[in-house]
Order: sequence, then structure tokens, then C-alpha cells
Amino acid sequence: MNSDKIFGFLDIVFPSPHTGGICSLHNNEKVWRVDFATMLSEAQIPLVGYAAYFNEVEREIGLIVSGHRLTLSYKLYFAFGEESSSATISAPGPFELSLKPALVELVNDPKVLPNGGYLGFGLRHQYPVASEMRVDTLRSCLKGSDAILACILDTLPFAWSLRVLYRDRGSHSEQTFVLHKLISDLSQRSLVWSHWGAGEKMGPGAEFVRFVDEYGNDDEKHAGDYYKHSEDVVDIIQVTEMPSVTNVHSQYLAYGDEVMMGNLYGDICLVVEVPAKVLY
Repeated sequence: MNSDKIFGFLDIVFPSPHTGGICSLHNNEKVWRVDFATMLSEAQIPLVGYAAYFNEVEREIGLIVSGHRLTLSYKLYFAFGEESSSATISAPGPFELSLKPALVELVNDPKVLPNGGYLGFGLRHQYPVASEMRVDTLRSCLKGSDAILACILDTLPFAWSLRVLYRDRGSHSEQTFVLHKLISDLSQRSLVWSHWGAGEKMGPGAEFVRFVDEYGNDDEKHAGDYYKHSEDVVDIIQVTEMPSVTNVHSQYLAYGDEVMMGNLYGDICLVVEVPAKVLY
């Protein structure tokens, strides 16, 4: 099975008599511990235990003190095309019901991005990426809260896509932010000029973005230098934290007044296109 399709794992623990073997799940410096041996031995009726977790979660099984622990482990993967079965739609959670009208209100507010732009959402889960891949191919592989956000947006008349948000530090520590459709690896380029535009530097589909608050003021935490670039800079509002869990990094030779090492940091994110408001 292609490991790129795997999004999680499922462990089923049978009620065989044993002690120990505590299941520990680690993610983002948090730990969840499940003592299946005690839970199943204290049950009044025969039961099985299970743990389902995403593939970025690290699982650890403690020492079996006595008896035997009988477990079935499954890899959970995305099915595409004819492999795909009918999806099961679960009832929406409370925050989903409140998020949908909040997004509509934000996008339709005439004071928010009056000249158009993007709403940016950092992704909270890890996904497989490779050089030069189109990141929007991951939209059918979203997990957890990322998938919930995508499902809500699919019910709204807003165009959305997955992009790479690059923080580009070229010569003399100049910083610009670029939104791109591809995973770009500038280390393969012999030399990159600091005055190049986003498309010249990173290929078609790249554009400069400027972080602003909801009132259109510069976001000081994400200040960028665009004075050398004649092309338009598109405004973007950070809705949820970026950087994301899934990120990329490459180094390249940057030339301004002299040759220096440049760094390109990218985070996979979800962006919603906000059209320019029509003012009468």
C-alpha cells in the first residue's frame, strides 16, 4: 500500500487476560494513556477496546506484566476513484454550526478586504508533500479539523484552495511572503536575483501577499519588503495560526548587492478567495 494514502491507524484490543501494556499516544507534546487491560477486565459484559489516531501521532505500548495482549492493528488510508465507498455524513458539531455564519459575515463585510484578497487558515495536520507537487491535490486527503473546514466551505459560494505560503528571506535579510500553488525548491536554481518578482523567482502561480488585519492595516507581526517589486501585492488576513503543521524549507543562492544564502520557508495552508467589494 502506498504510504502517501495512509492517514491513520486503528487498534482493536481483545479482552484477553493480561496486565500492563498501557497504550500511550503522543502528539504536540501531549500524551494520552489508555489502560485497556484494566478497562476490559472490569467490564460487566464482554467488550473490545479500540484506539483510532492520525498518522502524525506516535503510539507506544508499555511492558506486558502478565498474560497476553491480543490486538489487531489496521492502517487507514484514503480510497480514490473506484476504490472509494459511500461517505458517512456525521452530525455537525456545535462549532461547525457557528463557524459557517461567521465566515459568511466576515466575507460579506464591506470593510473587510474591500479590494479583495484571501482569508488564510493554517492546517493542523501533517500531509505528504514532494518537490514540485501541486498542493491542491491534497484537498481530498484532509483530516480532522482541516476536513471540517473544507466541508463547511464546500457548502458556501466561496472559492477555496490549498496553497503554500512562503516566507522568503533573500539577500540582506529582506523578507517577502509569496503564495504559491506548487512546492518550490529554489535550491535547484543556480542563482536567484532579489529584485525578481514572485513568478520569475518561483514560477507561474506564485504571487506576493501582504498580511493585513480585518481593517486593512499592515500586520506588524508579518511585515514584508515589497518596494523593489512592481507587481501587485494581494492582501491576506490570517484567520488561524500560520505556520501550519505541514511545512517545507529550502536554501538557495540569493544575489542583491552580493551573493548570500537565502532561505525559503513554506507552510501548506487553506485560502479562501474574497472578491473585491462593489462600492456604489
